[in-house]
Amino acid sequence: MKLIIDNYKNIKNSEPLTITIGNFDGIHLAHQALLKKLSKYKDTKSGLVTFNPHPSKLFKVPNYQKLISLDDKIKIISNFNIDYMFIVEFDEEFSKLSVNEFINFLKNLNVKRVII
Repeated sequence: MKLIIDNYKNIKNSEPLTITIGNFDGIHLAHQALLKKLSKYKDTKSGLVTFNPHPSKLFKVPNYQKLISLDDKIKIISNFNIDYMFIVEFDEEFSKLSVNEFINFLKNLNVKRVII
């Protein structure tokens, strides 16, 4: 698995991707099902887009507690057959992207399919 951690402006990819997007805090059974489904598409590489820090930190959600650390998340996800893991810096600028700006970010990743 290729791990890419950066600001969304700096993340690019040339290979066609099927991705899933989410926080994946805890990697419960539904998360695991999504991760397994990614590798079923043979016309693309598989990718996961997640965020650091968790958006709850930026939005100051009271009493929010992370279930697992970023390092543990990476270790667990690396056990699945995922080609790319993109960890996007979740900051105020990223949180305010318009729909079109977010779609352009996905285009820069060469996303062909999103599994949610």
